[in-house]
Amino acid sequence: LEESLNSASQTLLNHLRSMAVQIHQAATKVAERQVAEITRQYKELEEQTDAELKDAAIIIEKRESEIVDLKYRLAITEEKLDSARRDAEQHEKEAFRLQTKLGEMKGVESLIARLEALEEKAANDKLGV
Repeated sequence: LEESLNSASQTLLNHLRSMAVQIHQAATKVAERQVAEITRQYKELEEQTDAELKDAAIIIEKRESEIVDLKYRLAITEEKLDSARRDAEQHEKEAFRLQTKLGEMKGVESLIARLEALEEKAANDKLGV
């Protein structure tokens, strides 16, 4: 009986070991597949993130270049505006000077007209005397 029990125990133990090895192998394969899938997904995500970062870097570089260009154009525009303001001030001064001169010229024209009228009157008086 003891030998039968030992033999049955040994057979059962061998079956249990065989089943444990099979279960372990199956579990290991499942775990390896899961790890491989997670690793693949991670690599895809990493590649996608890298691509997005590169795209973002390109966009940022373009925007920074546009900002530099806009600042340059703004500086030129501000300089033109300052120049236009200076020109406007000079034109205003010149216009004021010309208006003053025009007023003086009207006064001179009036004086010339009076002189001509007086000369004509004097000439008429000489002829009439």
